[in-house]
Parts: sequence; structure tokens; C-alpha cells
Amino acid sequence: MPFADADQPDEFWTNQFTKPAKPSDQSLPDWFRQLSRRPERPLSRTEQLNVFVPYMHELLRGVPHVFLIMVQSADEVRSRRFNRGKLLNLGFQEAERHGCDVVCFHDVDLLPPPSLADLYMQRPETQPCHLGLCFQRYRELPNYFGGVLLTTAAQFRAMQGFPNTIWGWGYEDASLYFRMMQTLRYQRAADPVYQRAVSQRENMLDLEYLPDYQSKSAELRTAQAKCPIQYELRDREQKGGFWVFDTLARAAVRTEWLTRRMVTAKLHVSVLRLGPNDDLSDVM
Repeated sequence: MPFADADQPDEFWTNQFTKPAKPSDQSLPDWFRQLSRRPERPLSRTEQLNVFVPYMHELLRGVPHVFLIMVQSADEVRSRRFNRGKLLNLGFQEAERHGCDVVCFHDVDLLPPPSLADLYMQRPETQPCHLGLCFQRYRELPNYFGGVLLTTAAQFRAMQGFPNTIWGWGYEDASLYFRMMQTLRYQRAADPVYQRAVSQRENMLDLEYLPDYQSKSAELRTAQAKCPIQYELRDREQKGGFWVFDTLARAAVRTEWLTRRMVTAKLHVSVLRLGPNDDLSDVM
């Protein structure tokens, strides 16, 4: 995730997570309803994280888990743009280092309602489980595969991970969907989330509080944060077969781990400078 305060000292990160979890007089459903009220101003990424970690910790109470927060260095985001795919690939490798064989890729601006907790506690044996289908903003997009994804380590390795070459927002989720269709033959109708998403009764809470994907797209365009050559990279991957070369194993090439911080036994924060991929996309 891109943070304006990614270069803060270790004490900054420790202080971020010493706050109490949910209000002691509230149940988790009550807390979710309270968070659903739109704030007076947009939440920063750090503020979203301060809600996400204690909320998810409460949701997963009793289930073995560890939070791995991956932060791209602020100077690289400013000079080269955010690279979500490469950052998530490195997060997966870090999860394997912690001995995890089930991984959940989760945007910190999304909170599941308590009623979806059972889906987080299952093991997706036959195919990945796309919990992001319960995110109303993008649900109608046919190749949407972002937000929240639960997968086994074996499944993610079979897909070869996200692309490492997308500097800026756009296409990395669709690329993973394409890779999954090439390798695992994912069937959306067989996803246990699908029917519950179709009912539209269990929706993820969007901590950006945006009404639709057009609003998000306009925001990214204004900030010049989108990948300017995402469609050229898509064609190279899908028509030229480049995805078999842009693999999970390449994510660590020229990456610098600036900080690895264990805040608690269940919460680890890493700040990384991803570095170039020695690819044409580096110079866009």
C-alpha cells in the first residue's frame, strides 16, 4: 500500500497499533454499523489501517492468523508510482517465510460484515475464494478479481502470482484473473462467495466511502496514479504470452527491504523499495 508516512521511524509503526481494539461496550456488528457512517472527511491510508487491523483481529478471534502489512517506500511511489502486483507478490513470499499455506490478500480500505466471517475461516481447496465479490463498487465488472482474495499457497504459485510490471493502478487484478483462468480454470459460479454476493445483502464496507468505480477512476486520473500503458502491457501478456516470464519468482529482483518490524507476534510491518524490473515498463 502507498503511505505518505512510509518512511517514518520504527517507533511510528509501534505507536500506530497500541490503541485498544473495538470499543469495550460494543459488539462487532455494532462496531461495523458505527464504522458504516460516512466520516466528515476522507480517511488517510494510515487511519484506514488503524481501523482495519483491530477490526479484522476481532473478526478472526480464535483463528490462527498473522497480519503482514507491506508498504512501498514513499520516495519510490512519488518517483515511479505504486506497484500493487509486485508488492503483493513479495507479501506472499513473506507469508510463506512465516509458514502460511493459506493467504488472504486484503485491501485495507475494505471491511467485511461480521456475517462473512465464516468465509475467512475456510480453506479454499478447489479454487481461490474471491471475497471481493461482496464489494459493491466493482461487483458488476466481469473480470474484477481484486479487493479480497483467499487462496492456498499452491494455487497462487500455480497462477505465477500478480504481474510485477504494472507501475500505477490498473490491470494487476485482471491479470491475475487471466492467469488463473489459464492455470486453474476458475469458475465464478462455483465460488462460495458468488451466491451471497448476488443476494447483495452482505456488502463489504468501503472505507473510502466512494459511490461507484467511476468516482475512483476519476480520482486516480486526477492524481495521475494510473498505469499509462496498462493496455499495452495487457496485450503483451495475453496475446504475446509474456505472463509465463513475468513470474512470482521475479518479484524479489532488485528489491530492498528497508524495514522489517514485528509490532506484535501477530502483526508485522515491512517497508520496501521495489526497484526496477529491467523491463520496458520501468521507463514509462
